[in-house]
Amino acid sequence: MGNIVETVSLWKAYGSVWALRNVSISINSGCLVLVLGPNGAGKSTLIKILCGLLKPTKGVVRVLGFKHGCREIKRRIGVVLHEPILYGELTVLENLVFYSSFYNSKVDDWVVRVLGIDTVFRERVDRLSYGWRKKVDLARALIHSPNLLLLDEPFSGLDESTCETISKQIIPAFIENGRTVVIASHIGEYVNHIPHVEIMLANGEVRIIRDM
Repeated sequence: MGNIVETVSLWKAYGSVWALRNVSISINSGCLVLVLGPNGAGKSTLIKILCGLLKPTKGVVRVLGFKHGCREIKRRIGVVLHEPILYGELTVLENLVFYSSFYNSKVDDWVVRVLGIDTVFRERVDRLSYGWRKKVDLARALIHSPNLLLLDEPFSGLDESTCETISKQIIPAFIENGRTVVIASHIGEYVNHIPHVEIMLANGEVRIIRDM
């Protein structure tokens, strides 16, 4: 299997503060990767660089074989960040239909059903709780069956039942289809039952890379 993500000597600075320092990682397709570390370790910065929201200060970044900044990357990845990427004034269904139109795809009935978001299809997103918005945002990220799914703290703000649905149904099904999931989190207990690679970050540096 080829590398789906590769960084070589990746550095990222916010002003005079280095959020990432000389990060070199290689991620194969068809696997689960946990990027672990305490708050401020650089996990979210790494996810935002991989999905194209941030530019690296220096170093090489390749995603799905494309150089950082290539538009094709955004067409082939799904991403869930801390704050859902949804339009509050639209209903849940309107949001999903809107995003699916970018990819000539349709809303995945299975994902909708297992997350239970069909029960809030007619609700405006800005009237939903944070947990519900996060579930809708996950469905949005999966609309186009991306090759790579990037999840930043996907279990925070969700009830235990939803966390289990994501970890025991959605993520395994995604990986079984040969796709890759990268999860940035300060905990990894929800997916410990799935074979995975752990990348430990501390102060913006890679401290440990461990196969499970």
